[in-house]
Amino acid sequence: SSTQVRFNSIAIDYTAETAAVATPVITLDPANGPYYEGTSVTAKITCATDGALIYYARNDGDWTLGNELTVTATTINARAVYLDQESAVASKTVTFVPPVTTVNSIAQFNALPDGTDVIFGIPVNTIKQKDDYLYVQDDSNGMLIYGPVGGYVYSHGDVVHATFRGKKTTYKGAPELIPDASTFIAPYSSVAMTPVELTPAQVNLDNVLRYAVIRRATISDNKIVVGDESVAIYNGRFNTTLPTDTEATMGQTVTLTVTPDENYELESIAVTTVDAQETEPSGAPRKAAENIEQTKTGDNTYTFTMPASNVNVIATFKEEQVTAIGDIKADSHNGLRYVNPMGQVSNRPFQGLNIVIDGNKTYKIIK
Repeated sequence: SSTQVRFNSIAIDYTAETAAVATPVITLDPANGPYYEGTSVTAKITCATDGALIYYARNDGDWTLGNELTVTATTINARAVYLDQESAVASKTVTFVPPVTTVNSIAQFNALPDGTDVIFGIPVNTIKQKDDYLYVQDDSNGMLIYGPVGGYVYSHGDVVHATFRGKKTTYKGAPELIPDASTFIAPYSSVAMTPVELTPAQVNLDNVLRYAVIRRATISDNKIVVGDESVAIYNGRFNTTLPTDTEATMGQTVTLTVTPDENYELESIAVTTVDAQETEPSGAPRKAAENIEQTKTGDNTYTFTMPASNVNVIATFKEEQVTAIGDIKADSHNGLRYVNPMGQVSNRPFQGLNIVIDGNKTYKIIK
């Protein structure tokens, strides 16, 4: 036998599963920093799930419906909701830094207040580097870069490229840059550097850390002395061997070698006695100085016999003098010729400028 069952209706009870809601994506405009204090960034939030509602919150604040907001400094949280499903929370932190000041000279850098973040728009030249001390200069002044500079080694004259950055600070009255090591690169060239000529009185904060030369100076008691001016020598950084007072015993022959600067010649040299143990409160010798005779032994050398007391040696220089040439008579020299600027030659002088040729010598005469 068989049984037949008929249904007038069928009810099916089921639960539909909603697809997972995609995690929102947060993008910034502008997309890349750095972001500076006093400015703002626009954050845009999207979700790949169609129809999802987007909510955002600043830091741990309340949730707000929306997909775009202006950010000044915060952490952005975002989530999406579709039907009864909720996405994972996306987060993005936006950090704002102090604004950076571009400087185009060390003098401009020196005038900035401490704490200013700076970027150099010009290259500078290396004076000296030792450990974390990098001394540099441009045409306006010098400065110290104190701190690591990416492990690079700079020699005298090397160029430190533009766009290096750091923070301005001051140490004992002298400006310094605390560097951002990541902004330095290896030196790419080297230039010849000419020191600025200073007097001891000009060694001050106006010329701080410059590559300089003090001419016609002597060194005494760890000071550079020119006439009545002096400046103390500080040698705590580079271990340079400094000139010291020369010692000699009584009766010993002392040789002095004089080397004038270019375009200068020795005017006078004096050796005088001085007893270092007997001085005025000012430091000047109390005993009257006595002159010690010297003997010229060469173009630039002199000798004297060391007395029983200490001595001072003072050399004075002057600019070289060009020896004037007397009149030259045409009828008193065989082969004498005059040449004018046009190259014309005659046995008589021309008007104006003449070049006089007499044997192997050439003279210039201006009438």
